[in-house]
Amino acid sequence: MRYLPTRKGFAAWSQSRKPEKLQALEHDFDKIRNQMTKDAKKASKLEQKHKIRTAGYVKHNQRLRQDGNKLLVELGDARLQLDCFLRLRVIERKALPARVHEVQEQFDFQQERENVLQAKYAALLSEYDSLYQEWQRISPQE
Repeated sequence: MRYLPTRKGFAAWSQSRKPEKLQALEHDFDKIRNQMTKDAKKASKLEQKHKIRTAGYVKHNQRLRQDGNKLLVELGDARLQLDCFLRLRVIERKALPARVHEVQEQFDFQQERENVLQAKYAALLSEYDSLYQEWQRISPQE
């Protein structure tokens, strides 16, 4: 049973003639196409409403994505810096004994030089005092 527009009613499909079948199929096709057009318009309106209602969520999502991407970049930079500082720490710990030894040698050298200079100063001061006393002794006699 199928609707036949030429008869404006339902009839057995097997008893229908070829032109009636063709018109019936065209009628069904037009009916389905019209329904699809209506559904497409309805879907378009629903999509517009949905976009309007979810626009705030979309903006919020975009902002969160940007913030998340920014945080990921910062995390990558922080990991790189941490890796650099850890490597630098290893290098510095290896170099520390040599640096301490070098500073100790410089300190010892400076200490010895200062002691030598202090002794030289004391000797020169003593010589100055003795020369001054001798000059004092000679000077009043003249």
